Amino acid sequence: MTEHNPSFWREVANKSRANAVEHYRHAHKVENWGMTGTRLEKGAKLPFAMVAGMLLGATSGAVLFISGLTRIVADRTKA
Repeated sequence: MTEHNPSFWREVANKSRANAVEHYRHAHKVENWGMTGTRLEKGAKLPFAMVAGMLLGATSGAVLFISGLTRIVADRTKA
């Protein structure tokens, strides 16, 4: 009567989940699992797109900030 035991089915689900993950890793030849989900694992390498996006955002923010400052300075010196 193992079919009526909930821990039996929990164990079955955990095994199949582990097998699915292992199959995916093997099938897709993923060596470095940097970010799986949202948890940043030890020794993780951030995805290139994320790093590029951060650099782009920081650069555009700096450009807007400097252009705003120069505009303010120009208005003050004109008056």
